[in-house]
Amino acid sequence: MKVNISEIKNIHGAVLDFAGQQELTITEEKLGFQVINPIHVKGRVTNAATFYIVEIGLNFKYRGQCSRCLSDFEKKGKININVQFSENPLENEAEVVYKFSGDELDITEAIREYIWLEFPIKLLCKTDCQGIGLRHKEDLVEPTNSQFEKLRGLFQEERGVNNGKSNE
Repeated sequence: MKVNISEIKNIHGAVLDFAGQQELTITEEKLGFQVINPIHVKGRVTNAATFYIVEIGLNFKYRGQCSRCLSDFEKKGKININVQFSENPLENEAEVVYKFSGDELDITEAIREYIWLEFPIKLLCKTDCQGIGLRHKEDLVEPTNSQFEKLRGLFQEERGVNNGKSNE
């Protein structure tokens, strides 16, 4: 997405609001997510004399696989970004400064980088996901294997338990 800054380029302290949609292909198979297009972009550019401060708000949907229960899910994401653009960025600056030329700021790469950086390493379908064993009640039922039933009885007798009651 490109933002035309020609109307604020020569006015220090001037502000320009912008909004639009960005189509990006962001699929990270190792982390297990895919951004669903379009990404809704809303922001503000401020002319700070030698550089431009760009505040960007992103709203988007993504799909992924829960790292606890392994179910596929789709969620909404929201990220706020603050970046700087300069025609002559210094190499030793502490912050990342994107280079531009002319009357347009291309914020596409900043959007891509920040979406990738803001995603958690482990995605969850919901914050209180219990995982595979607790997701479905039927997963909690212990399978019975007749070979081992005699051993289970021996173990319970050793501990002094007889049909749920203490032998004391």
